[in-house]
Amino acid sequence: LHLNKGEFVTVIGSNGAGKSTLFNAIAGSFYVDDGAITVGGHDMTFLPEYKRAKRIGRLFQDPLKGTAPNMTIEENLALAAGNGGWFSRLTQKDRTRFRDRLALLDMGLEDRLNQPVGLLSGGQRQALTLLMATLVTPKLLLLDEHTAALDPATAEKVLELTKSIVAEKKITCLMVTHNMSNINLCDKIAFLGVGGVLCYYGAPEQLNDYFDVEMTSDIFEKLRDAEQVELYRDIPADDEEIVRRIGDADAALLSYTSRMGKNVIERCPNLRYIGMCCSLYSEESANVDIAFAREKGIKVLGIRDYGDRGVVEYVLHELTGLLHGF
Repeated sequence: LHLNKGEFVTVIGSNGAGKSTLFNAIAGSFYVDDGAITVGGHDMTFLPEYKRAKRIGRLFQDPLKGTAPNMTIEENLALAAGNGGWFSRLTQKDRTRFRDRLALLDMGLEDRLNQPVGLLSGGQRQALTLLMATLVTPKLLLLDEHTAALDPATAEKVLELTKSIVAEKKITCLMVTHNMSNINLCDKIAFLGVGGVLCYYGAPEQLNDYFDVEMTSDIFEKLRDAEQVELYRDIPADDEEIVRRIGDADAALLSYTSRMGKNVIERCPNLRYIGMCCSLYSEESANVDIAFAREKGIKVLGIRDYGDRGVVEYVLHELTGLLHGF
């Protein structure tokens, strides 16, 4: 799973799919058995949680987490800013900065700097936690269902604040949510199936077409089936993986679940032929940027209304014929 700098990615999946486990692995709540975790080019795989916190900000579902209730708002902000909390010696410039940031929340907290955080409402604490997690801009912000425990009006307000702060500071962000109305806020969706398998990683507007469903809710049902999930396990999760698999090849055969946009085509200079195994192949297919491929001199083969039976074999035959000149 690779995030580009400044991307906002939403993680979706049924209960038990591994969303919180993914976040705990990234944040360092436990060490992973295999693989690597890098943030901003720094290997975090075996760093303890408190050291990762210098680069990773995190908000939890529980508004009571993320703040120290017996410390004042000012002391919490000083701690988040790296000024030592209780032991800090704040200047007037620091206090002005805190007030200015708190005023953006539009909750009146800028006039309550000396009030203990434990006296705030859940929504106020979650908004304060968001401000603390981004006071020093993190390399990565993890939002673990951070609006789920709030009432609808407060949740919407905190979500709007999240969008505003993330956009303002161009923060790379991963957000877990069960509220499907939030998915259009993001650049990409990472959809997990049972067992933590990454079954989709791409644009939200292509999600339903990718799984061949009309309603997004149908995807949850589909990915509760381990056999269905296995069908998606080996499908390239993103452009990086597609480019890696094509390598120096001059021909690529894609199933209907693969995608090949301008980014992939430009990074595979040897590519001369693309074979499509989509039974609903058409000029409007979202799987391949056909016009761009043709501009690059690439021949695109495909089937329209051919049906599933024998499609792969047919396109392979056509590709083989082109490559060998018969």
